[in-house]
Amino acid sequence: MVLTYTVALIVVFVVIEVFRRFLYVYEKIDIPVEYVVVFLIFALSLILDNMMSEVRKLREGK
Repeated sequence: MVLTYTVALIVVFVVIEVFRRFLYVYEKIDIPVEYVVVFLIFALSLILDNMMSEVRKLREGK
């Protein structure tokens, strides 16, 4: 269980770093940042939903 949370933390930090680089690139291309933020929030919610469903499956299996 601790391993799952550790992996989740690492994923969150990686996503934050990718997000920062994403914003840096898209400021040069001049796409509105709001679209990028909304897309990333949507993607993060999907990832977290999948992660939580996996955690639930693991808990029910034990």
